[in-house]
Amino acid sequence: SLVWFEQGLIQGEKGFVDDSIRSFTQALELGFADPGVYFNRAIQFTAKGESRKAIEDLTEVIKRKPGNAEVHLKRAALRIMLGEHARALEDLDQAITLEPTAIDHSIVRGILLREIGPYNQPELDFAVALETNPSNPDVLIERASLFAESKQLDKALQDLDDAITLQPNNAKALFNRGFI
Repeated sequence: SLVWFEQGLIQGEKGFVDDSIRSFTQALELGFADPGVYFNRAIQFTAKGESRKAIEDLTEVIKRKPGNAEVHLKRAALRIMLGEHARALEDLDQAITLEPTAIDHSIVRGILLREIGPYNQPELDFAVALETNPSNPDVLIERASLFAESKQLDKALQDLDDAITLQPNNAKALFNRGFI
């Protein structure tokens, strides 16, 4: 069964998605139920556009080996694509709990919340991300978009100016500043 797993990895690296999925499935059927098999098969299902099957495999990884923020992030991304925003937020919350200093988790959560409705939480998520890494212009740019959407133009301009101060040639910050 380990041979099937290794074969699935090689096939996946070469772009043989269907063959890779079959090999990982064969490894599972022969009793090699390692979380890595499920994780790698989920990656192949994602490549094939079979998001539901990928989510099932990532859920199995979480059951067998809890505590991996990356798995929660991948499952959140799939759920976002499927429009399952509340469930995606659950995964993002779990990723933040597992890795509270990982700035990207809070950024993604803030962007998602900004997209799905008027909440105060996105601003809080961006604030947490800035506390963790105050010199990240991307956080300031995303928060500026949030402020601009809610007609808080003075705050949006301040964030864009701060982003430009941190990174004077940041095209996105300069471009967005031109629209406000």
